[in-house]
Amino acid sequence: MQALKPVLDCLRMIPVYEGVNVAFVHEVLADGRFAATAMHEQAATSMFDTLAFWVERNAPLYARQG
Repeated sequence: MQALKPVLDCLRMIPVYEGVNVAFVHEVLADGRFAATAMHEQAATSMFDTLAFWVERNAPLYARQG
């Protein structure tokens, strides 16, 4: 893991631990489409909130100058 840190830093990647776990995917497929449960939607909201936090926090690093 320590060897990967410089690579991830160079690629400007940060860890986001929130995610959406889809266990038994065949149980949430309806007519070939994903039918999210309330738990999936809650997890997705948490994940997107975390991503929005990091985007806002790091926006000045990516602002074009000039």
